[in-house]
Amino acid sequence: MAVPAFPELRGDRESDRFEPRGVGGEAMHPHERPGLPGTDRHRGGGRALVTICALAMGCAGRGSSDAAEDGARAPVPETTGGRVLLQTPHARLAIRPEIGRIVEFGRRAPDSPNMLWLNPEQRSRPVSPKSQWANWGGDKVWASWQSAWPEVMGRGWPPDEVLDGGRFEVLERSERRAVIASGTSPYLGVRLTREIELARDGPRVVIRNVLARVASSPHPVHIWSVTQVPVAEYYLLGTGLPAGDPRPRWVGLSAKPEDSERFLSPAGPAARFTPPRDRATKVGALGGWVAGVYGRDVFLQVAHFDPQGDYPDRSSVQVYADKAYAELETLSPQRRLGAGESMANTVEWMLLERRAGESPEELARRLDALAAQRAGGGA
Repeated sequence: MAVPAFPELRGDRESDRFEPRGVGGEAMHPHERPGLPGTDRHRGGGRALVTICALAMGCAGRGSSDAAEDGARAPVPETTGGRVLLQTPHARLAIRPEIGRIVEFGRRAPDSPNMLWLNPEQRSRPVSPKSQWANWGGDKVWASWQSAWPEVMGRGWPPDEVLDGGRFEVLERSERRAVIASGTSPYLGVRLTREIELARDGPRVVIRNVLARVASSPHPVHIWSVTQVPVAEYYLLGTGLPAGDPRPRWVGLSAKPEDSERFLSPAGPAARFTPPRDRATKVGALGGWVAGVYGRDVFLQVAHFDPQGDYPDRSSVQVYADKAYAELETLSPQRRLGAGESMANTVEWMLLERRAGESPEELARRLDALAAQRAGGGA
């Protein structure tokens, strides 16, 4: 299936309403949908699991000699239409600081598609972020479990307007690396910093997310990366539970779990998800990677999975699928941070080529081996 080329952001519109429910059948809150404005979306549980989209680079803890070296020898990255562009001979990535999102990722070739979905009808910012949430598309981070939003923010929707859609400050940038930071969430007292670095050796990016609590708050937080992508042929979710662990390898997260679970099937060390095209569905698994499988490309995200971590939705990787787009999601465990404390995760994205005749199970084994090598790796 072809992936659409990179569009400009335009058009504002509200989504159909979708009312999924959580693992226990609890009602879930609104979420984004393609082209249709504000949707009741999946309740994607939480915890920061770094979205390592397709094997990323180890941006963690960089800062430093490598970044300084790049900055010294490379020109300031191109800035076009409010976008900061990073590039290497292998890949291209664009960030829109105005809305705090990564809006483009793909190979450097001129005809290479954007692997991120952007809403072709979202042209402008809503007058009030609290009254009309904007489904821009691209990649973002949420910092709390969606089912807790009524308690945390006093509303079930839209998301935190500072972390999702607020302006981010560009703290650092070179030809292949940028660091951006949000304002302080008035609900959670946290500030999000994202270190984004393209790898030297291929179409990979490493994203290190740091969530720092700058004001006291009783609410736990996690790092929940949400990457909106074009609809794929199918999706794979790594299942990383140790042998003998009694927990389910995967779960349905739609209004009726059985409605989404029936679209899941085993694929070696992963679950294969082939969602219906006529409605929104969501699934999750306990593991460290998730991937979308396209005609010639595989978009893989890798993140650290802690088998002992606190994952509210019984899943650390999730896929939300709708008619016009899907989401690859990674979640870290939930934590309680005191003022002055922080937590971090690293997500790697990688573009891989599909092999002729490779079955879903064979592909899953290849991705699982690669994820095991790359988790926490560098750029």
